[in-house]
Amino acid sequence: MFTMPSLRTSPRVVLAFVLAQAACIDAARRLPNADTTGDDTVAVDTSDTVEVDAVDTSETVDTVTDATDTVPGECEKNDDCTQPSARCVERVCESKRCILRPKTNDIPCDDGNPCTGDGVCTDGVCSAGPKSVDGRDCDNGLYCDGTASCFDGLCSIPVAVTCPPSTNPCAKSVRCNEEARACVEVPHADEHGCDGPNGAKWQCSSGRCVPPDMRFVPGGAFMMGCVTGFCSGDNAPAHRVQLSSFAIDEAEVTERGWRKCRDDEDKIGWACAARPDESTTAIAEQPLGNPVRWLDWERAVSVCRYEGKRLCTEAEWEYAARGRNASVFPWGNLPVSCVLATYFDESGPGCGTGGPSKVGLKPGGASWNGALDMAGNVAEWVADFYRADLYAERSGDSVVDPLQREPAAGLDAHVIRGGSFRDGNAPLRSFTRAFATTGAGTDAIGVRCCVSLDDATGVTPGDGGVGAP
Repeated sequence: MFTMPSLRTSPRVVLAFVLAQAACIDAARRLPNADTTGDDTVAVDTSDTVEVDAVDTSETVDTVTDATDTVPGECEKNDDCTQPSARCVERVCESKRCILRPKTNDIPCDDGNPCTGDGVCTDGVCSAGPKSVDGRDCDNGLYCDGTASCFDGLCSIPVAVTCPPSTNPCAKSVRCNEEARACVEVPHADEHGCDGPNGAKWQCSSGRCVPPDMRFVPGGAFMMGCVTGFCSGDNAPAHRVQLSSFAIDEAEVTERGWRKCRDDEDKIGWACAARPDESTTAIAEQPLGNPVRWLDWERAVSVCRYEGKRLCTEAEWEYAARGRNASVFPWGNLPVSCVLATYFDESGPGCGTGGPSKVGLKPGGASWNGALDMAGNVAEWVADFYRADLYAERSGDSVVDPLQREPAAGLDAHVIRGGSFRDGNAPLRSFTRAFATTGAGTDAIGVRCCVSLDDATGVTPGDGGVGAP
């Protein structure tokens, strides 16, 4: 910290003042705009523009003149002088001339407040002050003064507002955001345990309590269908879809999950109907951690309902796979490879294995919300009936939570999504549509489940009107 000398001295001192003033102005201009810096803090606004009028340093006299002031010799009092926009200095009338000088100490400078983000105000000039209270440099190397603290690199004033206690079991605490005038919950890390309905042990996903092994998908709008590139007749034109929040299985239903339903291991009073040829070697010897296969659509509905879930709608499935950015594949726009998906590559089906992989074996291919194997492995039943002309019918409209409940004329088929270990690149695209007859169950089709989310209860169990056990 330093104290500015009197201006009634030599030209060298005058120049020193000008340089110091320029430093003050430069510091003020480097400060960021106001922003929230955490759920319980609001950044100080230091965005006011600070300008200095031209200063004449060519004279050897002990005053500083400004070309925009009242004509020298005609000022009688301070009110005759036009004041500069820079708040660190002021113009006063001395010897009938308007001159610039620093404001006296303790008068606000820079943005009209005590110096923030750049130190303290000394003799009207902002100079480097003590380090921020948390010991970190702030605002790109600047410092906070005593009126503020350093939070996440910004000089901020803590917001003292009382919020009600959280009712969200996935939230560690509630913070108040004064600028947004709302309480903001800080979620636990994913996988933290939380209580579902009837005392069920669920887990946190992105701050929401969802059934185990599911991922939260926040509601939002996206462009559904083929946006650019090679678009076929049934996946174009792209159209806007608005979805409510939901949760989706992190992985495809496994053979173990299917047998749990088939044998009613939870003793809920009903069971999934056994698949045809359930006892054949090909089916009976399936690894329990592999995706269940040979399921027709009705059995897919049943296995989801057994877990208190439902089939995903076609729109939910695509949104969970590609998100708002409309990526080509769940992992983004990188080409398909066996590192990312199990598919038909140059070595053959299943990346040369001849079949699907254990679920979750390709974490690099996860979607934006953490869902695994949404491209390849096995194709997945969804709730919607298939209609080739559906997107053309929606063209130009924005639809909300769509579900195609009626079959196309002469075709009893439902949509399947994601492609399988038997497919090449194109069917793995997140917008590619395919279908299978409702009663078909092949070795390349499996299922993944969803649940609807309700703000009051967390999860709305049931089939969402798409079938019954």
